[in-house]
Amino acid sequence: MELKDVAGEVAALRSRFSSFTTFRGYRSHSVGLTGFLGFAAAMVQADYLGQPSGHLANYINFWVGVALVNLFIIGAEFWYQWTQAPTPLGQRLTVLAIQKLVPSFAAGAVITATLLLQEPESGWMLPGLWSILFGLGVFSSASLLPRPIRWVGAYYLVAGSFCLSVGKGELAFSPWLMAGTFGVGQILGAVILQRTNETDR
Repeated sequence: MELKDVAGEVAALRSRFSSFTTFRGYRSHSVGLTGFLGFAAAMVQADYLGQPSGHLANYINFWVGVALVNLFIIGAEFWYQWTQAPTPLGQRLTVLAIQKLVPSFAAGAVITATLLLQEPESGWMLPGLWSILFGLGVFSSASLLPRPIRWVGAYYLVAGSFCLSVGKGELAFSPWLMAGTFGVGQILGAVILQRTNETDR
């Protein structure tokens, strides 16, 4: 057998193995919905919060509440996929996918609490920090997802850096920084999932 044939068989086996170990709990419709909720929340923020710079706790509670709603949507999708295909491998992948996100979420909670309690004047940094941490969570999960999902992680890192660059002064706590970061990021993720993770099922 020639070396070229061996390399071809190895590539085929790797591709087949990858198809079995791809986590399919994230679905485009639920991920996309969380993106649109980000835009809806941005429109509500002005009426609900007024000027957030003097009420950092209210700003945090508002966006953490939005994040919890989104987690509920994704969690409900996980549960549905679990009940539809209750295989040991699928269950292990679900647990592993959750575990890969825990560190970035925990770091976000610690940083948020620290800024709120110790440095509230630096609270304008939160959208950028949240975005960067979420991007790291996406990269951590990338091994379980289609390769193009790395573009979503890269988007969150770039968007977070942009928020840290411009999100002070007049743009501090702008709802459109959050919408442009998480709304667009989630919709981008939904498009990638629809074109990869779902079309090859």
